[in-house]
Amino acid sequence: MYVCKQISITAWTMLLLVLNLSSNWALARDSGDISAAGDHSCTRVADGTVRCWGYNEYGQLGNGSILSSTTPVVVAGLNDVVEIAGGFLHHCASLTNGTVRCWGANFGGALGDGTSIPRSTPVTVLGLSGVAQVTAGDAHTCARLNDGTVRCWGSNSSGQLGNGTNTSSFTPIFVPGLNGVVEIAAGSNIACARLNDGTVRCWGQNDYGQLGNGTTTPSNVPVAVSGLTSAVEITANGRHACARLSDQTVRCWGRNHHGQLGDGTTEQRTSPVVVSGLTGAVEVSAGYYHSCARLNDSTLRCWGSNYVGQLGDGSELDRTTPVAVSGLYGVAEISAGFQHSCARLSDASLRCWGDNNMGKIGNGTLTYSVAPVMVSGIADVAEIGAEDNHTCARLNDGTVRCWGYNRDGELGNGTTTNSAIPLPVSNLSGVIALAEGGGHNCALLEDGTVRCWGFNAEGQLGDGTRTRRTTPVIVSGLSGVVEIEAGTYNTCALLNDGTARCWGANHYGQLGNGTTTGSDTPVAVTGLSNAVEISIRGEHACARLNDGTMRCWGNDASGQLGDGCCGDISLVPVSVLNLSDVVEIGVGYSHSCARLNDNSMRCWGQNDYGQLGNGTTQSASAPVEVDSPLDEYVEFAAGESHNCARRVDNTLKCWGWNGYGQLGNGTSQIQAWPQLVQGISGAAEITAGGNHTCARLNYNSMRCWGDGYWGQLGNGSFGYYTTPVNVSGFGDQVYGHGFEALPGATASN
Repeated sequence: MYVCKQISITAWTMLLLVLNLSSNWALARDSGDISAAGDHSCTRVADGTVRCWGYNEYGQLGNGSILSSTTPVVVAGLNDVVEIAGGFLHHCASLTNGTVRCWGANFGGALGDGTSIPRSTPVTVLGLSGVAQVTAGDAHTCARLNDGTVRCWGSNSSGQLGNGTNTSSFTPIFVPGLNGVVEIAAGSNIACARLNDGTVRCWGQNDYGQLGNGTTTPSNVPVAVSGLTSAVEITANGRHACARLSDQTVRCWGRNHHGQLGDGTTEQRTSPVVVSGLTGAVEVSAGYYHSCARLNDSTLRCWGSNYVGQLGDGSELDRTTPVAVSGLYGVAEISAGFQHSCARLSDASLRCWGDNNMGKIGNGTLTYSVAPVMVSGIADVAEIGAEDNHTCARLNDGTVRCWGYNRDGELGNGTTTNSAIPLPVSNLSGVIALAEGGGHNCALLEDGTVRCWGFNAEGQLGDGTRTRRTTPVIVSGLSGVVEIEAGTYNTCALLNDGTARCWGANHYGQLGNGTTTGSDTPVAVTGLSNAVEISIRGEHACARLNDGTMRCWGNDASGQLGDGCCGDISLVPVSVLNLSDVVEIGVGYSHSCARLNDNSMRCWGQNDYGQLGNGTTQSASAPVEVDSPLDEYVEFAAGESHNCARRVDNTLKCWGWNGYGQLGNGTSQIQAWPQLVQGISGAAEITAGGNHTCARLNYNSMRCWGDGYWGQLGNGSFGYYTTPVNVSGFGDQVYGHGFEALPGATASN
C-alpha cells in the first residue's frame, strides 16, 4: 500500500480509524537509543533524557502538548532512561530502576497504566519491575524481565500478548512457556523473542507468514521460527521480521510486497530467507515496508519500499536487495520507521531521511529527503554565546551551531539566510571556545589558532581583508591563543604569555595600541604583559590582570573605563579605580562590570537604563556596588545595556534595559535592581546578547529570552519573549510569555 508523500494530520487520523489500529496497523522498533516510529521519532540523550519530534496528535512526543514539531522537544519528566521503544502512535522508555513509562496513544491499553486514555506525558506501567528491555507494536507493548521472562499488555485481537487468549489487557500479563529470553521485538500485531540458545519464538497475527513457522495460521502462544539456531539479534515491524545470525548474515520472513525481505523477490515468505549479498552485518532494523542493516565498516544498507526515499540512496525506487545509504559513515545505530529511517553517528549526532510529512526527520522542515539530513541540534552543548541578533553554541564534539540574523554570513553556513533554528557552521571542528561579535563570530581551536566569519567591513575577521565571509577564515599570524573575545567591530585575543592582540575598528582607540588606526590583522595591546582575561564590546575593552586588578581602554564617554576621569578616550590601558580581588569581568556597550572574590559585583559607566544595578539611573565613572547584598554571584554576562548573573543556587538575576524582555522576568520594563529570571534552575552558564539572553542548564539544554526578531532565540519563531523558551533540539520545551513577531520578521530578511 502506498501512502501519499504529504498527508494532513486529519487525514491520518481518519485513515487510522478506518483501518482499525488495534488489528492491522503498526510500527515497532527494537529498543535502543534512537527510535523511528510511525510519524514521529525519538532519541535518548546522553544525560538520560529523551527528545521526540514529528506527529503529536495523541501526545506521542511526550512534552505535554498535542502540537506536532519539526524539531526535537524534550519528553517531560523523564531521566535515567536506559532505552526507548516506539510503536505506531506511542512510545515507551525503560528506566535505570527497572520500571517502564509510556506515553502517546493508548488504544487497547498499550500504555499499561490501567486505562485506554491517551497521555501526552509519560505514565508508569503498572506492576512492572526488574525490566531489562521494552519493545512496542502498533497498540501493544512487551517487556523482557531480568529473569528471562516476558510480560505484554495492550491490544490482543490477534493474540499478540501471547497468553493463549485474544483478550486485551490494560496492564502487563505473563507470556507462558518462555524462559531464557535475551531479546524481544514487536511488529504490527506480533511479538518475537530470542532465546539464549539462538532460537526465536513469535506469536500473534500471521496472514503473511510473519511468525516464520511455515504457516499463515495465527497463534496466541509462542511458536518456533523455522530453521533459526544461531540468531544474535531480532527485529520486527509491520508484517515482517528479520534476524541477524552469528555469521553476520541476515534472514527475514513475512510480507514482501516491496522487497523488504531483501531476497531479490516480492514474494511473501512463511519461513526465513537470506538477505541477498549482505555480509558483515552488526545490526539490523525492520521498518514498516523496508529494512536496514549496519555493517562492520559503520556504513548502512537498506532495502524494500523507497517511495519517499526511506532507503537513503538518493532515489525513490524500491529495492529488493540491499543498497548503500548515500554519504553516511561512522554509523553507531540504525532505526527504520514507517516510511523514514534514522541513524546515530559515532559523534552522537543524528541523521534521518525519507518521509517527512509530520516533521519526523527532525530538520525543521516538512519536505521529504532521499538522502540523510541532520536532525536539528541533537548533541551536547558545551558553551553558548549570544550577540546582537544571533546566537551560537559550541558542542562537545568540537563543532558549532548558530542561529538568528545572517545578512553578513554570521551563521557561518555559507549562506546569508536567517534561521530560527540552530545550523552547523561549515568546515569547523576542534573548537574549544567561541566569541560572538555584533555581526561576526570567532572560534578558538585546540591548536591555539583562531577562525572568524561574518561581517568584515572594519577588518574584524583578521584575515588581512575587509571582505565579509560566510564560512570561517583563519586569523593571520596568530598562535598560542588561550582566549578570544569579539566586539561590535573588532576582536581581541589573549595569548599564553599574558599579552593581548586586537584587530578591526579603532576609531576610539579600542585596539589599545596607542593609535586610532584600524587594522585588519592583529596588533599588540600596549603595556599588557600579565593579563588573564579580556572582555570587549562596543567601543571599549578591559583586561583582568593576574594581581586581581583591571585595565580598560577605548571610548570613555560614559565613564566605562572606570578610571574616574574625563569622559574622553584612552588609546592605551588605564587602571580601574578602587578595584582589587577581581575574578571575572564583562563589558556592555557603554558600561563595564566585575565580579570580586567574595562573589559581590561592581559596575560602572552608563546607567540610564539601570544597568549598574544599584537602584539608580545615574552614570558612574568609577565602580559602584550592585545593590543585592544577600546575593552571591558565581558568573555574570553583560549585554548591550543589561546584565545577568548566575547565583550560587544556580538561579539567575538580570537588571537594566528590558524593552524586549531580555531580563526574563515576564515584563518589558527597565529594572535598576536585579530581578529573578522566571523558570530557570540548574543554570550552568549565562551569556547576554544585544537585547537577548541565553542560559545553558546543567543537563546541557538551553533557554533563551528577549529579542527574537531575527530568530536568535532559536525556538523556531521570530517573536520576542519575556520569559525563557527552549532552543530547538537542546532541551525541554518551555513556553514563555510570547509576543507576535515584529513586522517584517521573516526567515529570509
